[in-house]
Amino acid sequence: MQLSAGFAILFILMATAILQVEGPNMTVLIPGAPYMALALQVFVPLVAWPIRLHLGRPFLPIVVAVILLICVFIFSLLSGFWSDSSRLVAQRSLMIWVPALLIALLSWSDTKPGETFVRLSFGIWVFGLLLAAIGLALYTFGATSRKDGMLIQSLTIGPITISQELVGFPPFFRISSLAGNANALALWCGHAIVLGMYLHDTRRIGKLVFVTSSLLLTGALLLTFSRGGMAASLMWLILYLLLHSKWRQLVVLFILLSALTIIGVQRLSENSILQQSVRIEAGLNIRDILWAHLWQSFTERVWTGVGFGVSQEEILQVQGLELSGHNGHLIVLSEIGIVGYMVLFAVWMLPLVNLLVVQRYSKEATSITGVMHLRTLVAVLLGIFAHQMVEGSWTRWGFHTLYWVYLCIAGVHPGLCNVSGLRHNGKRIRYVI
Repeated sequence: MQLSAGFAILFILMATAILQVEGPNMTVLIPGAPYMALALQVFVPLVAWPIRLHLGRPFLPIVVAVILLICVFIFSLLSGFWSDSSRLVAQRSLMIWVPALLIALLSWSDTKPGETFVRLSFGIWVFGLLLAAIGLALYTFGATSRKDGMLIQSLTIGPITISQELVGFPPFFRISSLAGNANALALWCGHAIVLGMYLHDTRRIGKLVFVTSSLLLTGALLLTFSRGGMAASLMWLILYLLLHSKWRQLVVLFILLSALTIIGVQRLSENSILQQSVRIEAGLNIRDILWAHLWQSFTERVWTGVGFGVSQEEILQVQGLELSGHNGHLIVLSEIGIVGYMVLFAVWMLPLVNLLVVQRYSKEATSITGVMHLRTLVAVLLGIFAHQMVEGSWTRWGFHTLYWVYLCIAGVHPGLCNVSGLRHNGKRIRYVI
């Protein structure tokens, strides 16, 4: 049975997200989940084969994006020649870029990109909502105990027991739900909040569902105490509202209120219990040390880097730091140098350029709903760009890298905004939004 490209994308991404759920101490809940996810990422596109790659002038931006990604893949493999961890570089280059390129090809061949984007947005919204609800339920009704030095909350329903790790001291516990850690949960909640707004504006979910889900997601986000996650969520909302012109006046007010709130919290935290909370400070102050080492390594190897995927082993562990870099941009710069980073940056910015072109020159050929798809996609991409300044999930194996590649390709797909179809070699290819 042949799968459509859109369904294959949806299945791969959501299955990867589900298989990445984690318990306390980032323990994978599903045995063999990483191997299962990798197998799905590689073999599901083969089931969807043949992948039909449409050519022609409208698809030129996709061709450029895919070629750039292939160049990064090749350079990542070549970086093993000058790395001290050549075998690890090869393994991670293949594990990360082969599934990513397959997602890119599937997105290129998708005949209903608008429908795929809506369905995937709905899936991410539901998944984020479930994580938030589980985290809040454990926080409210879970039994708290200490195990192996960790504070654990557990809730048993019949034969099933779910748990989450708490970090910090009362009353500032950080919840993590089944995301593995608080920062990951905050990222899912932020995604779900902005995608929920998009689904509501496109009338995919009702007002009551939207308001209720937003309250749950916001509550879980606040209880993560993730400053990076909260800032990214705020950025996503601002970008989403700014890119939808009818909200501009509200956005100005929102930005002013947010600025006043940040200043107020900063003032409050100077001489209050917040400053004494281990939660507020734990695990955050060391990031400047991590970033300093990554930047120093980059300045020493500006053009080559230390090898793709091995900044933790080649840079941080050498300094006695058993942590990831917590900055996607510095990680890429230190691993594959300035040229590799600029190529990925170009791929990242292509959907933004496409949005500007569509709004400037293609108003008659596009639908309002299609433009909303593109605006939302660009807002999410730019929000991820900002979020990667404090987290390092970009170019790492898992859902977020695959999702980023999908957004970059879908964001330049000519069928995302056009409901009447495109002409290619005298034939009309229809794209249903």
